[in-house]
Amino acid sequence: MTESKPSLALADVTRIARQAASEQAHRHEVVGVSVSGDGSNYVEILITIDHPHTGGALVVIGAFRDVAETTLLREIRSRLQLRQSQR
Repeated sequence: MTESKPSLALADVTRIARQAASEQAHRHEVVGVSVSGDGSNYVEILITIDHPHTGGALVVIGAFRDVAETTLLREIRSRLQLRQSQR
């Protein structure tokens, strides 16, 4: 029998996402975190991006919350940086 890793609380996911968003070059705001179903470890993080030249956008980042805080932070940072490089 394998033990499942405890999931980060939604408040922790939100805090981590806000930290990653605050590190970006343009204004980012975490507007919500939603769980995909009862007991699910999959969450969707909704972030608005206010870019001075291209306007605003809503980014949805899907992630699993049964990881270490540092892993989730790296994942969100990476996705936001990828998004910025595509604009």
